[in-house]
Amino acid sequence: MKRVLFKAITILLVCFMLFGMVACKKTNEQKVDTTRFIMKDAVSDYKLLVPQDGDANIMLAASEFNTFFKESTGYALPIVKDSGLTFDKDSKYISLGQTSFAEQQSVSVTTEAAGANGYKLYSFGNSIFVVSPDSTGVLYGTYTLLNYLIDYEFLGHENFYVESNVSEVPFIEFNLIDKPSFDYRYPGEGIIINSMSSRNRFRYFQSRPSMPINGQLGHTSMYFLPTSKYFDENKPESYHPEWYMMGGDKVTQLCYTARGNEEDLNAMVQAAFLELKPAIINNPKCNFVNFSLSDDSRWCKCSACAENKEKYGGAYSAAVIQFLNKLCDVTYAWFETEEGAPHEREIYFNFYAYMTLEQAPATYDEKTDKYKIISEDVRCNEHVIPQLALTNANYMLPLTAEKNSTAYNNMRAWACVSEHVMSYMYVVSYRDFNVPYDVFSALPDWYQKYYENGCVYAYSLGAHTELAIPTGWSNLRIYLVSNLSWDCYADYKGLIDNFFDKAYGNAGDIMQQIFNEYRVLSEYNEKHVSGYVSSAINVSNVRFEKFWPKSLLIRWQGMIEDALEKVEEIKDISPRVYESAKTYITSERVWINYLLYNLYEATFEQQDLYNLKTVLYNDITFFGLSKIAEDGSNAALLAKLLAK
Repeated sequence: MKRVLFKAITILLVCFMLFGMVACKKTNEQKVDTTRFIMKDAVSDYKLLVPQDGDANIMLAASEFNTFFKESTGYALPIVKDSGLTFDKDSKYISLGQTSFAEQQSVSVTTEAAGANGYKLYSFGNSIFVVSPDSTGVLYGTYTLLNYLIDYEFLGHENFYVESNVSEVPFIEFNLIDKPSFDYRYPGEGIIINSMSSRNRFRYFQSRPSMPINGQLGHTSMYFLPTSKYFDENKPESYHPEWYMMGGDKVTQLCYTARGNEEDLNAMVQAAFLELKPAIINNPKCNFVNFSLSDDSRWCKCSACAENKEKYGGAYSAAVIQFLNKLCDVTYAWFETEEGAPHEREIYFNFYAYMTLEQAPATYDEKTDKYKIISEDVRCNEHVIPQLALTNANYMLPLTAEKNSTAYNNMRAWACVSEHVMSYMYVVSYRDFNVPYDVFSALPDWYQKYYENGCVYAYSLGAHTELAIPTGWSNLRIYLVSNLSWDCYADYKGLIDNFFDKAYGNAGDIMQQIFNEYRVLSEYNEKHVSGYVSSAINVSNVRFEKFWPKSLLIRWQGMIEDALEKVEEIKDISPRVYESAKTYITSERVWINYLLYNLYEATFEQQDLYNLKTVLYNDITFFGLSKIAEDGSNAALLAKLLAK
């Protein structure tokens, strides 16, 4: 049986590698002028121009430009402010933001053209301008400018790539507008959430756009209407049992119909607004309010909720939409008051279309192959947005795969109920962070279908509780997710090739071969070995021998050592690249040794087992990996590795 399996994997690997020989390279859409230079013979006449009143993002853009430009060329450009300067076509500036020079030449870009934080790169005479409707867009545009000038690429954590020993940088004639696919982007990976520099360089939002409700950011419904306030029989003046679910032995959800009593429902909405108002006041930069069910599948069993569900095609979500439309109306009415006017801004109410609420109040028309809303009574108003957390999907497969038809149809249905949606995708195994979760062929389809169905906020939940450099190809996944969050139609295969070319120093070919072999094994398991994949929430435990042949794990273990040996060749030539590459290579050694130890401990000779345990323990503690699962610590594993 093992010989047959290995032979099948070998055949698949050959096919996979033949396909992979066609490399996609980045196409420079702008015109390179080889008669003019930003740098020539290791010197430059150029300066970075910033507005006299440039904010922190503009100044950071200038600093980041020089950090990476100097790393590549050994030269940093002087930073000057625009006050009192004269400009013409012969001026040699890289102008960041809405400088007086940009205003003189009418160089700007609208939100309609670039989105809230996209940007424009534009050349006039000998100068290059980076402009945006928002200063964060100027920062993002500066990173793109660096990519064109010195092939800068951020790869995650402290790992980045630039061309080295550059002494000549040609001038580029730009006329480029870059608008992100999704207006809002926030990471779901602990290591990125925990690092402002990583969020900036991956072009995520600098802070979470959602405001906390009594300290809670998600699954907030019971924080809007806490049982301690409104479900205490000893406080009859504020006791409202009709606001909470009926049925079951534990109250964990609201009754969104208030038992069908309109007066009680309006009082419930007003009480929720009282909790929302201070959050709006205290979080002036936040535009999203999460009002979501508790994290379980319980729901109210009262007759009013049952009737509402039946009326709207079996969708419990109808009552939630109606409730949030009311809460939204109350909020915007407050903005028109003297008290609320100073805090007026675009506020969006998002709720998780999750578990009980995944079904939209819509019906399918076979003739047109389209969904239509059941009633205008349950249309989300323009500020109410469902966040699709499709738990019945298999995220290892494209959304349009046959096995994901239910999830895809749910997305299509929601797109006819709401003008916009938000994503909540699942991209790791939450039962075991240390085992790879193969979303690599599926990611583009998911992002593209979200975009095509009106998604304005891209979010993928990864290893959000792990703050250390992760394992299991997570560094690659983080890189891919961040790029797809900006451009869902990016050259995906080119991104993968680019990552292996640049993240692992001179050992990228070895690491990509391990990755390719892993992908072939994963595809084989998905097609031929039962239990390998399942829905997102009930991710199967894939830590079984049948999924991971020892011979392949040993082979990959040896290839990791080959890669580590190879990067030693650049240790003295490029110490920074060496350290980054070594770190990323070693991070992949963790999952391989983790599987060998957990699955094949009994098959090793005593000394070999000791060596395996020692390396695994040292790697886990070196990286500071603390989570074995979403809510599980690595402490027990480390104790076992230390035990004799």
